[in-house]
Amino acid sequence: MNGLTPSRATVRFGIKGPAAEDWLRARGIAIPPDANRIATWVPAGTSSGGRCLRLGFTEFLVEQEGGDDPAAATATPGGEMPGAYLLLRSDCSLVLDGPAWPAALSQLCSFDLARLREQPDLVVMTLLAGIAVTLVREPAQDSARFALRLWCDASYAHYLQESLQAALTEPNPAPGGP
Repeated sequence: MNGLTPSRATVRFGIKGPAAEDWLRARGIAIPPDANRIATWVPAGTSSGGRCLRLGFTEFLVEQEGGDDPAAATATPGGEMPGAYLLLRSDCSLVLDGPAWPAALSQLCSFDLARLREQPDLVVMTLLAGIAVTLVREPAQDSARFALRLWCDASYAHYLQESLQAALTEPNPAPGGP
């Protein structure tokens, strides 16, 4: 099956600042290893599932399939823990699944998507159809499944979905990809 679907409703937020790691640890959220010019993600380690992406030395994106809204934990950014600044996210989250997506994305993105096969915890911040996106590989349900999750500014979601659908339905997509 080849598909592009909006992700399920999730709690999604960013946190940044010198105390961001402490703020996440205090909530039992697993943190990716130190940033070393390569962004990575780990399962959030909470009962609600999800993931924690390290986007920089002190910046994180957390997406959980359930759980509490972080805004309820901090009435004002940094109010609970100085040096940790909550960033509420209103981006669009999509899941691209199926064997045709690597070829489709190669038409819209110059990033070598084969790296996602080799480094399944890689976080890629790139342009896709001219739109800034963040890409991660979805955890595999089985060895045949290779899906991708992407986030983009919600105001570009419709354009990006149309571009991806058009690339997926191209009669002769470019060969290659992961």
